[in-house]
Amino acid sequence: MAYGSVRPIVRVMVNGEGPFRFLIDTGGDGEARIDIKLVKKLHLQPLGRVMNNDSTKKNSQAVDVVELKELELGSLSFRNVKAMARDYGQSFDGILAFNLFKDKLLTLDYPHKRVFVSTGYLSRKNSLTMEVPEGTPVILGRLGNERLKIDVDSGDSEFLTVPKDLSNKLTFSEEPKVIGHGRSATHEYDVKEGRIKESLHLGTETISSPKVVVSEIFSNVNIGSPLLSQYQVSFDQKRNLMRLSKSEKPACPVNDDKTSTGRP
Repeated sequence: MAYGSVRPIVRVMVNGEGPFRFLIDTGGDGEARIDIKLVKKLHLQPLGRVMNNDSTKKNSQAVDVVELKELELGSLSFRNVKAMARDYGQSFDGILAFNLFKDKLLTLDYPHKRVFVSTGYLSRKNSLTMEVPEGTPVILGRLGNERLKIDVDSGDSEFLTVPKDLSNKLTFSEEPKVIGHGRSATHEYDVKEGRIKESLHLGTETISSPKVVVSEIFSNVNIGSPLLSQYQVSFDQKRNLMRLSKSEKPACPVNDDKTSTGRP
């Protein structure tokens, strides 16, 4: 597995061709996404159109949906995967969304740049309770004195994002400044980043005085791959559990039904 801007990118085969670079995006809804250039290369025909939006729930766009007859990730094969078609530029060829792994135990081992997929499960000990209300894992955490629901989004290249109304309750040691521009499925926006004095608490993990991006268009608190990159992150959707762990050893698969991917 490679990490483009820290985000997890893996090699996949689509309909026997490839390998192609797909981002594992726990913040993406549906099963998968595919770049329109790859749609043309593989001569995929649209099954229909659906409305695609982002967490603003505004300005949805109609996009084509295609079917990937076979999608191979290492030794693991998915059949008849529905994928929305979008233009991802030169970043990657597509996305593997969270729902694709709904029956599996997914582990993103960021420190060792590996992915494991198995039929195992997490124990409740040392795990966080997780909800998946709209296709994205959501956990409970605390930022300073504020108890929050937090989206866990491996497709996000920001460390921690908070909505503007929440930022007004925080104490900044470095005031937010525009550091760049972002792009969602339907929006382009300024990226304003600052540092806060409060700590972020996720279960037993504490991140002191983190940098935060203040969002004027999104309403959710979001942690992205730069924060997750400190951990081996496991998701068990069957039991609604998530685990953050630090280990000097690579994550171990639970059984033989696994996938381990290397660099593209």
